[in-house]
This record gives sequence, structure tokens and C-alpha cells, in this order.
Amino acid sequence: MKIYILIIVLFFCFSGKSQNSSWYDYNNSPLPFAALIDEVEFIDSTTWMYSKLNNSIISYKNDNWSFITSSSCPTLVTVGDIWEMEAASEDTLWMCYDVVGIHYYLKSTNVMTQVNNTQGARNMVLDGNDIWFTKGTEHAIYKYDGSSVSSYDYSFTNLPDTFFLDVRKGLNDDIWTITQNELVKYDGSIWTAHNLPVNLSPNTYTTELDIDINGNVWVTVLGKDLMKFDGSSWTTYNTSNSSIPGDQVETLHAARNGDIWIGIRDVGLVRFDGSTFTTIDINTITGWTDNAFNDINEDISGNIWVAPYKNVFVYNPNGLQGYLNIGK
Repeated sequence: MKIYILIIVLFFCFSGKSQNSSWYDYNNSPLPFAALIDEVEFIDSTTWMYSKLNNSIISYKNDNWSFITSSSCPTLVTVGDIWEMEAASEDTLWMCYDVVGIHYYLKSTNVMTQVNNTQGARNMVLDGNDIWFTKGTEHAIYKYDGSSVSSYDYSFTNLPDTFFLDVRKGLNDDIWTITQNELVKYDGSIWTAHNLPVNLSPNTYTTELDIDINGNVWVTVLGKDLMKFDGSSWTTYNTSNSSIPGDQVETLHAARNGDIWIGIRDVGLVRFDGSTFTTIDINTITGWTDNAFNDINEDISGNIWVAPYKNVFVYNPNGLQGYLNIGK
């Protein structure tokens, strides 16, 4: 989840097909043209989206769309914004609201329930029955165990004080979080802090992290570097020391096949296979109008969903797979 919400316009062309068979266009979708989407999440074959337009949650499965709004779900929260979502199942969606804390929605009962009212919740990850979350502007990381919230402050880091930003779960169920200048791992008993290989100014922050299939931790720093931590050492990628086509990496996703997908402002969508950075040609894609990014994610079939500033697109370099073959 990004530190800043970027408002994007969702444009699906549901019945047509793209000029490029690796991309999927939709036409006449029931989605409103001006839907303001913050994030896309997946679980099995269900796609979950949050739209700031009318403060609605959207689910999509097998060409069936469901819209959860305040009129269709009386318990839907209408105060504040969702900053991150985590799908526990096709029926259960967890959410961080910046004003009213942690909630979950059950599709089967059409009921949203508040479990904690911690204000300022920004980034979260599910860990069994626990939920780890950060606030972005707080000097602690938090864990909700189903009944109460525990806070872990900066005393286990190498810094006297620090903000905690993104949080993810590793391959060995470790919890990873990033601060302004450190990457921190919690193995269930011990906190270990690793200094970032670059010194960040007070106004520059790490923006996102993800973990690849080999356990490497990838970190983005807006306007600085793309960085990889292999458990003992760092590798940095920037325009001075590598072929990466730009330095303003806004979002990333570690795909299940090992590729790293990144959205670079003013450059576009880029795939890194471990040795080569490839900028994806978007010139033939209808509706792609800018190169600023909010989110990149992957569905169960390996299709990459890309949310630039004004649109949402679906891409697969090997041709679209699974249910997205419909209408091709």
C-alpha cells in the first residue's frame, strides 16, 4: 500500500479485445467510468476493488460484478478512506480505514464489522489469526490478535526514533516492515533491523516492499532507488549503476514466476527478470494516458493488473490466462 492515495479512473472495455493479445480491454462494463480506485486485491478467482466514488467496494468473479455501497450494505463505513485491503477468502475482506480502524466484510451476510477503532491505520498484512498494521506517521508497528492491539515501538531498531511504513509477510512467516531508514524483520521472537544502503532525507521515504519467491525483500524509495535485500547484503538499482529506465519507482509487485514488476513515473510499466529491465510497450493500448502508478498486482492465473493514475489494465506477456480469455 502506498503512503499517498492516488486517485485513478477505472476504465474497463468489457466486450472488446485489445490490439495486443497480451492486454485485455473491457467494453460496456457495469463499472462507472469515473470510479476512483485505490487498490486491487485477489483471492482465488475473485477480484476485490475499493472505489472512492460513493465509497464502494467492488467484487468481480466469472464476469459477475457485485457493488457494495451504503445503500446495499447498511453497515458499510462511510467515514474516511480504505488505505489497504487484504482478502482472507472469497467471502471475507479485511480493511484498514484511516479514521475508524480495522474492519472486515462478509460477502455471504453482506455485513461489515469493526474489530478495532485505531485511527490512522494505513498498511496491513494477515498473519494467521493476527493482523499486523502500521500507521505511517507513528513510531510503532501494531498487532491485532482478535481481541486487543499490542504496539511494538522503535526500541528494537538502530534508530532513536522512526516512522513505520509498509509491512509484509515473508516466506517463513516472518514479518517484515520498513521505516524511514531501516528494513526490520520479526521472526516471532526477535526483531532484527538492517540499515538501508542509502541515506534518506527527512522528506524522502521508502514507499513499498514485497518479497519474491526466493525470499529476497524488495524495497522502493520514491525518487531514489529500487533495492533488494537477500538476507545479508543489499543490491541497489538506479539509472547510474544499472539499465533501469527511471529512478522514480512508485510501486512494485513480486510475481509468482520470479519477475519483479515496477511502475516508474514518467516511464511506464517495467518488468525485471533478474538481469534485464524491459519497458512494456503500451502505445497500442486504448485508454492509457499517463505513466503515474498506484498499484500492481497479480491474479490467480498470473495476469498482471496495473493501476496507473487514470486507468486499470490487465496484462500477461504470454497471453492472457484463465477467465480473462473470455471475449478474446
